[in-house]
Amino acid sequence: MLFKLLLIPLISLFLVPIVQSQREMACDLNCHFAEPYISSETLKKWPKTCKYLCGNLIFNEETDLTDYELSVNFWKLEELKGFLRIQNSTLTSLNFLENLRARQCEGGEFGEFVVSNNLYLTNLGNVKNFANGDKCTWRIVKNPKLDISSYEFLAYLRLENFGNLKDYECVNVRITPESLPYYSNCLSINNGAEEKALKISNLSSLMDLSGFLKLKSVVGGIEISNTDLEDLSFLKNLKIIEMPGGPMDRATIEIQNNPNLKRLGWDFITVLPKNGKLLLKITKNHAEFCLSIEEVQKFAKVAPWFFNEDKILFCANLTRADGQKVCKFEGFGSFETDCYHVVGDVIVDEDNEKDVWMLENVTHIYGSLIIRDTRELVNLDFLASLKSVMRLKKDEDQIIRILSNKKLEKVIFPKMTTPPFPIGEGDFIDIDGNSLEIFKIQRDCILIRAMTKADVKYNGKGCCEYGDFVVSNNPYLTDIERLQNFYNGDECTWRFVNNSQLDLSSYGFMANVNLENYGNLKDSGCASVRITPESLPYYSNCTSITGNYEGALRIYRMSSSMDLTGFLNLKSVVGGIEIRDTDLVDLSFLKNLKNLKSPGMAVGQTTISIQNNPNLKGLGWDSITVLPKGNLLFLNITNNHPEFCLTIDEVQKFAQVDATFFNEDKILLCPNLTRADDQKVCKFDGFESFETNCRHVVGDVIVDEDNEKDVWMLENVTYIYGSLIIRDTRELVNLNFLASLRMVMRLTKDEDQIIRILSNKKLEKVIFPKMKSRPFPMRVDDFIDIDGNSLEIFKVQKECLLIRAMTKAKVKYNSKSCTKLPRAGETSISLDIKLSMVWIFILLLVHF
Repeated sequence: MLFKLLLIPLISLFLVPIVQSQREMACDLNCHFAEPYISSETLKKWPKTCKYLCGNLIFNEETDLTDYELSVNFWKLEELKGFLRIQNSTLTSLNFLENLRARQCEGGEFGEFVVSNNLYLTNLGNVKNFANGDKCTWRIVKNPKLDISSYEFLAYLRLENFGNLKDYECVNVRITPESLPYYSNCLSINNGAEEKALKISNLSSLMDLSGFLKLKSVVGGIEISNTDLEDLSFLKNLKIIEMPGGPMDRATIEIQNNPNLKRLGWDFITVLPKNGKLLLKITKNHAEFCLSIEEVQKFAKVAPWFFNEDKILFCANLTRADGQKVCKFEGFGSFETDCYHVVGDVIVDEDNEKDVWMLENVTHIYGSLIIRDTRELVNLDFLASLKSVMRLKKDEDQIIRILSNKKLEKVIFPKMTTPPFPIGEGDFIDIDGNSLEIFKIQRDCILIRAMTKADVKYNGKGCCEYGDFVVSNNPYLTDIERLQNFYNGDECTWRFVNNSQLDLSSYGFMANVNLENYGNLKDSGCASVRITPESLPYYSNCTSITGNYEGALRIYRMSSSMDLTGFLNLKSVVGGIEIRDTDLVDLSFLKNLKNLKSPGMAVGQTTISIQNNPNLKGLGWDSITVLPKGNLLFLNITNNHPEFCLTIDEVQKFAQVDATFFNEDKILLCPNLTRADDQKVCKFDGFESFETNCRHVVGDVIVDEDNEKDVWMLENVTYIYGSLIIRDTRELVNLNFLASLRMVMRLTKDEDQIIRILSNKKLEKVIFPKMKSRPFPMRVDDFIDIDGNSLEIFKVQKECLLIRAMTKAKVKYNSKSCTKLPRAGETSISLDIKLSMVWIFILLLVHF
């Protein structure tokens, strides 16, 4: 045992620098700070002139600097990559960090902004300057003179606070054995900006949790993890869980890794977030963990997302506080007709269909509902009272299944206004193989879907697959308000056409619908435009079109003989563009389009989808200047003419915004190599005919021992449209001849990487000083490949990380990612030795 105890700190000596090396990032090589704390001695190594710094900034009992010394040494610091901790110090104020604007943190036990146990601290200074958008936890605890309630911005951060002069007592509450004594009077807990308003961890059933009996309301999520609690009845008086106020907000209940937990005990909860705004995750608790039927009913009523990896049981006690009768279903023989709640799979078939009248009072089923192989059943009127079907056990089959019934002609659940529980991606109400035509028109299918808020599949197809939802040629129609009840966030196309008295512009819910509309009294105008031969005459004056990120402008079935000149007025599209199934030769009718932007609330990529246009040879988008940046543009250009090509201007524009490029086809660069800006473009066929004033080079640029003496000819090149390969050179020392290079782009598919620097004998330095964008297109597993060179190109990890940060691309050096390389002062051999010794020590621990 003693041997083990001695080994543990020894292992730590090897592990700590290895872990720290993973946290290094690309700062200026002179702007790293590796000292364990700030003191008058370590300050000698502080890089005073750096605005951007990599390293941990820790002030503690060893910090012996005056206010003046702190101010003059730290006033320039604006951005920190690393931990910021003020612990056990004698500091009175953090004003010396007045210019710190940003901080990145990762890893660490407490999220890496810690202010704790500072006896004299009264002032946090201007730390709010770097609070905006902060994703780290702020742990401000046990500072007896610090009033944090006066710092309003803290309420909107991931905050852990207790034991200060004054705290935000009931905001973002994080309960641990250490903080528990400080929280006993909260009637309501709010979340500020945290996803979870209340987090409870590492508690024991022996601890006094009676203070939480006062808690009635939580605004935000709840997380309870890593406890040995048997139930959560200390929250039994909790009545309300609400989501935060934002339109994109959700509340999460996450209960996991509690090995003794057998039930919730939340008997009085009455208010939960509705309509998919609640996320439930209950997993890795006691094997007998169960939910009462009342708890399941309350959850199911609000249609939450339910993520459970475990089998969760219904609790055995079937009595209810409201006195409503609960019965187990084991067939109709013993079934009692006054049962409202039925536990078990309810299966109706040819053997028992004559008894279905016994289900007329049933409101809730806790199991599957299966109606199959009946011979005489005509309708489901016996389920007129049914409100919800819930099943906790995992099953590949759907919760509600209506299959292969001979005479069934109508399916409706008039009181079912919530989907089966739980329902997730790929779940649906399954109506299949019945002899008669249950849904004669699409509207019947959509009605069931709208009422139950669940997807419906009829004979293997979704409601949308049976055609569009059409309202057309109704000369007296003026009111469609009730149709909003049919909308379920689906992808069905709603066609409102030629309704001469209908004003569509007055219905707000239409903004969310996949809409085709024209010829009405008033249409939606230039929003979510869908162009077909029929609608084309109605769209000729749009200068700007708005919609969602998949399809603000959709163009289908157009012919090159049609008059598309009206689109020459179009300057801006906010949302995606889809053009398919046309016989157009080019898209030059959009040549004046300048701006393609993402919708303001978009959470996905804006899509340009151009496919299945067999005559289409090019875009012709000469004027476009604004595209969504930061990997927020998705390109799908496929199944067009075999000679379809992009101009080098178009490729450059897409590449500069880091677009994700999905193409199954080989896409060519257009042969016309002239540019609107007159910058010179050359094909690269070797250095013999290469002109040194070329800025744009088309073709694979390969440098090797046969031509390395001519590389100076590439000094003016800014863009390469092909691969860049530097291999097998004998005298090349650096890549200074590529000092002007900004980007490398290659449209042809190739298993090899776009940039490859391989097996060069004397190459000692790799850097692309002007390359601020990664190679295009770049897939998830693509990287800049630097391998097999004779000299050590990256001596320390920082140099590799610098290339990665500048190019925004993954880098592999001798088949290793940058983070696998040694830190400064540590060779790769020493790192491998340390890792090997760690494994040896672990094996020794196991053995002894």
